[in-house]
Amino acid sequence: MRYKTEITVSGRQLDELLNPSIRSAAIENLLLTDGKEKVEEMLSPMNTDSRSSYLDGSAAVEEVSFDADGLTGGLSVSFQHEVYYGCKDMDRLDNDYAEITFEIDHEEKIVVFSIYQPDEREPDEF
Repeated sequence: MRYKTEITVSGRQLDELLNPSIRSAAIENLLLTDGKEKVEEMLSPMNTDSRSSYLDGSAAVEEVSFDADGLTGGLSVSFQHEVYYGCKDMDRLDNDYAEITFEIDHEEKIVVFSIYQPDEREPDEF
């Protein structure tokens, strides 16, 4: 399943996103500031353990790549999640990674971020 979210950008932000010398920093800044809540919504279901929960504010952009057209690309994002096992000494913090793609629509002044999320499934019972 593909999860998509849109972020509306200002004229100045759009200019930065289209400028080859600063566009990587601009897309990272957009994702982690204006889109912070939407990113957290995208990353929350990515946890592989049903007892884990996304650690707010832990998302960090590791790499940004733009396709040849300059309007599409991808982001490698790292994040952390807490795993609850019932006892404080057994709980742990895990690192995880996700690939987020983006598309800049300069006419509509929006950036569409999307991420593949596996279908939700019930935990196996033993």
